[in-house]
Amino acid sequence: MADTGEHGGNGLKAGVPGGKESAGPTPGNSVEPKEKQRLSARISIISRRSLGVAVGLATIVGAIVGIYQIFAGGGSAQGKGGSTSSSRPFSGVDRSPILGLQFQQDGSLAPMTVQSYQTADIVTVSLQRAPFYLIFPALGASHALGINVRDDRSGFNIVEGAPIVDNPSFRAGTGFVGYQYGGGSLIVAPDGQNYFIGTRVESGPDGTQRIYVASFISPRSTTPITEQRNSLYLTVFWQTPAQQTIAAQVSDRARFAQGSFEYFILKFH
Repeated sequence: MADTGEHGGNGLKAGVPGGKESAGPTPGNSVEPKEKQRLSARISIISRRSLGVAVGLATIVGAIVGIYQIFAGGGSAQGKGGSTSSSRPFSGVDRSPILGLQFQQDGSLAPMTVQSYQTADIVTVSLQRAPFYLIFPALGASHALGINVRDDRSGFNIVEGAPIVDNPSFRAGTGFVGYQYGGGSLIVAPDGQNYFIGTRVESGPDGTQRIYVASFISPRSTTPITEQRNSLYLTVFWQTPAQQTIAAQVSDRARFAQGSFEYFILKFH
């Protein structure tokens, strides 16, 4: 029985055997939906490509920003003689976080910031070109404070737990002792420590002790602090009686303990 065309059209479907091919779009046999499908597919492809380009650009921009932050943030904890490691942002403090040291000029504390690296914290101190006091908690009986001063960061390399006898700056016999009551100077040298104990330190406020510094002595010259231009790099080592003697270092293999040393950069303005 022939199709009576109840569903519209001429009752014959294009491409069906026995039917007639349509000569073109008619109200009942339009190709417009197919064109719309092709157009939609093209738009979808273009959209996916655009999204891919956007994601790629975002990835590139993120990488560039990350590289900038590493270099702008001072990613190297060590300078000459040190290793490179990432850092966390600066923070201001009124005393150093490990040893509790403060720097005082004209009755006021010098500004300090701390930057934390993977290997250590480094304290930067902003000083005027004028004498200062280095203030610290009271040493206690027979304890000593050793200060190694250099003109670069090469001393910022102590490994916690390492034998003290293997360190040329702090092993026994390397102390610069100065006068019995201190001399107001720090010696700048890679091998050796400014050694403070007993009467070489003076009483400070609120039960603290302190050291007066007015000049720096190097193998070539003595520089009054009023003429100091370059930054100086201090490694400070708080020493117990069991860490100071040759016997303790050689026989007992005394070691750098956790929380016994700290790094400082002095910047003069």
